[in-house]
Amino acid sequence: MNDFVIILSSDIYDKYFEELRSSGDPRFSWKRVDFSCKPENYLSLLETADCIVSRSDLSNEEYSQAVRLKLLQIPIAGYEQIDLARASRKGVYVCNNGGANSISVSEHVFLLVLNIYRQFLYHNKAVMQGPWENRKYSNLEMFGKTMGIVGLGKCGKEVAKRAKAFGITVVYNDLYKDKEFEISYEIDFKDYNELLSISDIITYHVPLTNKTRKMINESSLKLMKSSALLINVARGEIQNEIDLYNALEQKKIMAAGLDVFEHEPILRDSSLLKLSNVVLTPHSAPSLESTYRMRDNILHNVIKIFNGEKPDFIVIDYDLD
Repeated sequence: MNDFVIILSSDIYDKYFEELRSSGDPRFSWKRVDFSCKPENYLSLLETADCIVSRSDLSNEEYSQAVRLKLLQIPIAGYEQIDLARASRKGVYVCNNGGANSISVSEHVFLLVLNIYRQFLYHNKAVMQGPWENRKYSNLEMFGKTMGIVGLGKCGKEVAKRAKAFGITVVYNDLYKDKEFEISYEIDFKDYNELLSISDIITYHVPLTNKTRKMINESSLKLMKSSALLINVARGEIQNEIDLYNALEQKKIMAAGLDVFEHEPILRDSSLLKLSNVVLTPHSAPSLESTYRMRDNILHNVIKIFNGEKPDFIVIDYDLD
């Protein structure tokens, strides 16, 4: 039979080719492509491709060449850059990394919460630069707080598990109720507006869609407690940063921990950089271990397609009515 061809983005090929090759079928043919500077023979290469592993979408012209393509495997969680409707019309599965980042991202949520609640940046500076001063009696505990999780997917569920271990009451909002998870982890479903109004910590774990774009805005921020802590480790475009800045600057909410921004890298004139009640990280929630899970999930789906099976981690087009 002809080789089963997988096109790999250059970053994944360069890091994991040998492991993917040795773990896959000998009939797999792995091809390296730098999608930031596609080679001259890219269209002819597409004619042979059964799977593509990349963050990039295909144009109509490219799809017309990719007559064998069955899987577009994204090595990250987000998939807003892919035209899902077009891929569906072409009969191509679109899959993400299958929650490879979920453990690491959930840990990052508590990194941000604890940084703010325990005033870590201030206390670190007080030790490193002086004067020695601690503000321990204005530190906050997570114990006894209510956390509202917006989006109970793989990341949201990992956050919920860890929150319960800290003695946090967990409520959630999602398009779908998960009764089994509710019972197992003693969490409650709440209407979105109610969740915002009762939560001490609100953490977002939703994909970027037309429905979630700028869902953190003046209206939603007004519903939050003045003591609320907002965490966003999902996508920067779900927050209106002008509205968020105003709420933080005017102390309408207590603080925010952000790993994602509308523009990345963050613009150096961003108003968020002027605030003292934020902790900001550079989209750094994933981990070394999460890349191994991503690698394994890629191979898992490639093998599924090779065997004529439906892949796992198929993304949902939430913009479909």
